[in-house]
Parts: sequence; C-alpha cells; structure tokens
Amino acid sequence: MLTNVALTLLIVVSCLIYCNDSQYCDRKEPGPVVKSTEVEKRMWTTVKYSCWGSTNTKSVPVQYTTNTCLLDYEMTTKRGCCDGYYSKGSDCIPVCASGCENGKCTAPDTCSCNEGYLQRNGRCVPQCTKCDNGNCVAPNQCICSAGFTKNSGYKLDANGCIPECNPACINGDCRAPADCMCFKGYQKTNESHVCNPICHPPCENGICVGVNQCECLNGYRPSNSNSHTCEPYCDPQYINVIKGVCIAPNVLRCVEGYNLQVSDDNQLNCVSKCVPECINASCTNEGVCRCNSGYQLTPGSNHECEPVCEPTCQNANCVAPNQCECETGYRKTPEHPDSCTFYCDPLIVDCSLGNCTDVDTCECQEDFELVENSDKILRCTPICESKCVNGNCVDNNLCECLPGYRLINATYCDPICEEECHSASCTGPNLCTCFEGFLAINETDCAPFCNPAIVNCTNGICTHPNVCDCSDNYHLVIRAEVSYCEPVCEELPLNSICIAPGQTRCMNGHEPGSDGYCTPVCEQDCGNGTCSAPNLCQCFPGFATDESGSCNSICETNCTVDAGICNELLCICNVGYSNSESNYYCSPVCDNCTNGYCTAPGICECLGGFEQSNHTNICEPVCNNCSGVCCIAPEICQCTEAAAASEVGKLVVPWIVLCCVTTGLLAVWMIFKFIRRASPGQSFDCTYHPTIEQTHITDIF
Repeated sequence: MLTNVALTLLIVVSCLIYCNDSQYCDRKEPGPVVKSTEVEKRMWTTVKYSCWGSTNTKSVPVQYTTNTCLLDYEMTTKRGCCDGYYSKGSDCIPVCASGCENGKCTAPDTCSCNEGYLQRNGRCVPQCTKCDNGNCVAPNQCICSAGFTKNSGYKLDANGCIPECNPACINGDCRAPADCMCFKGYQKTNESHVCNPICHPPCENGICVGVNQCECLNGYRPSNSNSHTCEPYCDPQYINVIKGVCIAPNVLRCVEGYNLQVSDDNQLNCVSKCVPECINASCTNEGVCRCNSGYQLTPGSNHECEPVCEPTCQNANCVAPNQCECETGYRKTPEHPDSCTFYCDPLIVDCSLGNCTDVDTCECQEDFELVENSDKILRCTPICESKCVNGNCVDNNLCECLPGYRLINATYCDPICEEECHSASCTGPNLCTCFEGFLAINETDCAPFCNPAIVNCTNGICTHPNVCDCSDNYHLVIRAEVSYCEPVCEELPLNSICIAPGQTRCMNGHEPGSDGYCTPVCEQDCGNGTCSAPNLCQCFPGFATDESGSCNSICETNCTVDAGICNELLCICNVGYSNSESNYYCSPVCDNCTNGYCTAPGICECLGGFEQSNHTNICEPVCNNCSGVCCIAPEICQCTEAAAASEVGKLVVPWIVLCCVTTGLLAVWMIFKFIRRASPGQSFDCTYHPTIEQTHITDIF
C-alpha cells in the first residue's frame, strides 16, 4: 500500500518537473570574454617643489603598472525559453502566431478557449444554445439576421431568432420575414399581413368575425334556423309585421291582399283590403276573399270560409278539411273509426250495472237506481228506501259503510278516529276538525285561539277563544281596542315604562338621574334654561331658543343700537321706540299704523293690498272696481246707502266750498263795482254738478 502511494507521488512530482521544464531549453551561445595583462613601466617626470619661498623643479623617476585588455569570445551553455516561447521576466510565455482571440495561448500555436467558446478551424468561436437565423457574437448572445427578431419567449424556440413581419400578422403566423401564414380557418386578404376568418357558407347580411362566426349588420339579427343568415329586423315599437314580411331593416312588405297603413299610435302595419277580414281564406289584391284549399264560403258570408268534409260528419263537427271532431258525448271506436257514437263517460256516469242508451244516460238494471255518490259520479246501486249516509247501498235496504266508517244504524255510518279528538269533532276517518275558536296543535288536539288583533296573549295563556289569563305580575289592559297583558310595577317613576314585573326603563330621550328618576336629555347645551323634554330647552325669563335650540339673551339678540341699549337683559328704548311688545327689545312707534307695520319711528309700511291715504296717512284697502268707503278690503267692495252718501259728500263738499268762495269773491267785487258806479246790484247762483264734477255760476237778475 505504501509502495503504491510513493510511486504515485513520484510520478506526480516528475510530471510537475517535466511540465515546468518543457518550456525551457539549453543551448550553446558565444559569449564575450575580456582578457587583461599587467605590465610594469618606468618613466621620468618633472615635479615642482618650494623651499624657503622659492619654487624649484626636479626630475624624478616614476614606476607604474598598466593593463593590456583583449576582447575575446567563448562558447557557453545557456538555459532559456524553447522555440515557440518568449521570455517575460523569469517566465517563458508560449507564442500563438495567429493570436488567440476568446481564449488563452497555453502552448505554441495552441489555444485553450474561454468558457462559452469552442475551438473551430483553429479559432475560438462563441457558443449559443439557440441561434438559428442569427449570429452568435458571445456566449448565449445571439444577434438576429436581417428580417428576424428575438423571440419573446412564449414559443418553443425561446431566445432564438424568429422571422419578423412588419406590420405584425393578424390571425396568422410569421413563417418567414414579411411572410404571414394564416391560421386554420382564415384566408389571406389584399393586405399581406391580414388574414380574415372564413365562414362557410358565407354570412348573409352579416360580417364574418370568426371562423364560421357571423356578426349581423346593423338592423339585422341572427336567424333562428341558420346561424350564417341574418334576417332584417323591424322594431315592434314602430312596425307590426303581422300579415307582412320584414324585407329590410324597418322596411315592411305586406302579403297579398294587405296594404301598408299607419295606425293612430304611429305604428306601421298591414291592413287587409278585405273588410271584414277573411277567415280561412286569403285576400286578393282586388279585395276579394279566396277560400283556402279544402274550404268553401260559409252560406250567407263573403269573407268566412268553412272546411269541407266528405262524407258529411255525423254527430261531429267538420273542424278541418275531411277532419271530423266528435261532439261532446260522442267518440270514435276501433270498430267505427270514421263515425262518432254516443257513450257514457265513466267520470260522469258509471254504467257498468246498466245500459248506456244515450250520451251519459244510463238505464239501470231492475231493482237498481242511478245515484250520485260522494265522488260526484252516477252509479247504478241497489235500491234502499232510506239513503245510506257515508256508505253504499249494496243490496235492497242494506248499507255498507265506506272504509274508515262504522255502522251506527241501518242507514248511517259514523267516521272512526282511532285517537280521541280534543276540543274537536271527528268529521272523517282519523280526521279531527277543531271547534270554532280553536286551532289544531296536532292531528287530534286543538287549543283555544286568541286573535292578536283582539287579544295579545304574549304574556299569558289563552284559556278560551279570545280569553287570556295573564301570567303572575301581569294584568290585562285594553289599548286601541286590543287587550294586552302588561307587566306590573308597583312604583313607576316619571318618564319611565314598565318592561317586566318590577323592572322599569326610561323612555326614549330620557336617562336615569342620580335620584333614580328619569330626566329628559338635550343634545344641545341649554345654557340659560333647563331641559324640559327630549331636545327641548325651557329658557329662563329674558332668554329664548336659537336655531340650535340653546337659550340666548333676547335683549342681546334683538335690542339693536338704533332701538335702544341692553341693560341687565332689559332693552332701554331710544326716543321713537317702546317696549310695547316686550321688555327685552324695543319696537318703533307709529301713530295709527293699522293694516301696516311700523318699520321706523313714524314710518308705516302698508301691507299688500293697502296703500297710504294722502289725507289721513292711514293704510286703506285698494279696490280697482270701487273707491272710498265702499272698498272694505283689498279688491272687496261693499257699499251701503250711508256709505254711498258719505262717498258723494266727500266729492261734493270740496266743490261747494270752492263754489261759495268764488261766489263770495264775485259778490265783493260786484259791491265794489256798484259803489263805484252806483248802478243796480246783480245776483249770481253757484251750482255744482256732480255728474261732470264742475261748478257753474249763473246770473239770477
């Protein structure tokens, strides 16, 4: 084992030495050598010396040694870089004559490619996983050729180069540069990059928007019978297509015998040329009814056609050409499929014990009679002198009870209830019917019912119909004609309600106080007042509520600077103002401001329908149809004789006064004239005419 390890180490060391020395080589090279020879020589030379201030010379012998140098060459062994290497410092670097792009020169003319590169034809070329239709310029870096582009990665050849079509293919694949191949079900158009869907058969009145998928044009809708056909649509709001055909969007064409007409509600419809309208016939363009095939005109009618049946229907009606429909009570039989014979309907008459002699008519056998049973079906039953109740007469004067009944006497069967009915009667087999005023609580028991609209027995027990026995600590009260069981609270504080025996709760808008009573709650701050009810403040004297419901000083709010001065909540009025309405604010004073309101001292503004009189400054009513005392209210006239006389007096008096004044002036003037002329005097009469409102003066002499 140790021998093998030593041998391995020796091989590794030898390899390292060999590998390290493989780039070094020994070679003979001539090298320059300097050779020298020493020769001793003697010569005389003159020297200067000084003695007692004088300079003297003297010849003395000098002996020296000289070297004779000779350059020579000698061959030496020198260790250096082998061929194909160059020296760089102490290292030998291999040389690659053609260079070693994208790699490293690891031996003479030998390149080791970098990672991602591969040697090809003596060059290191980059490697790309997928670079079809492009050039690999670096490891996994592909530059696409002209007409190709990098794949976005959604196809199988991700990172490869795919052909590029510009503009992009619509409904197709770009299989080569600028070459689109349409998807299945699509076809090329005039535009090389556009593929349109194929609809087979072609769309009628529509556009092919997908493979065998049609989209109707505006005004058309898909046909119910063919998905590739679009039918014109006539809006029923405007067009009634009965007896017509919609041939284009909102375009109606009437069938033969009908004309287009606009109804009163502006709806276009087809109206028959035949009046009255044809029945089982078509109206021709001439306005004549033409019977359909297999029909003939009904006698006495020119518009109604009836079906023809040959031979004529017996006990049946001809409902369609050569089609008879049996009348009620008749039917076709396998023996006579072309004729109708009467029969007895088993749901009406059971004639199994008799003979059917006509429609639903049965003739019973002897000692039987036709009797209607409880199922409303007539049957031939044996004759019983007394009717069997809840049973069947099975033989002469013999009753047999129906299932679930038992015989009480010869003719009466009573229902059987296996469990006893409580507060109910047994009215059918195992059927309990509650007495009046009771409700069923199970199949056999009934309990008294208290109608909540009459008696609300929530807190009690309903002992009899509409009779409630209240629970302990509850008592019966009547409110709005409805009885209730209300809880009893011996002490009920003010503004509280009793919610359970001995339990109270404050009413809404109230809260319990420290004294145990319920006090109202005001969300707003009452301030100068107290909360008297929920969200209602009762203000102290001199205060009133504002818009928020709080109490503020009336004087500070309403006592304006012009009217007065607020002093300790009272308004001290200025001249022309008074506290006639309130001590907390001052109102302007006006004399006689009836039918108006005083806006400032001595200034009265009349109400609507009134205006101020020029004589009295009083606000008097305004009437357009009368005047004066006859106008008792705005636009309301009512005249009495006294009022009329007063009205005339108002008009006459000023004129009389004017007349008298004028007469007096004339009299004075005449007297003055008489005195001066001493001529006889003249007299004048002043008369007022109210109809023309003029004064007339006449000479009475």
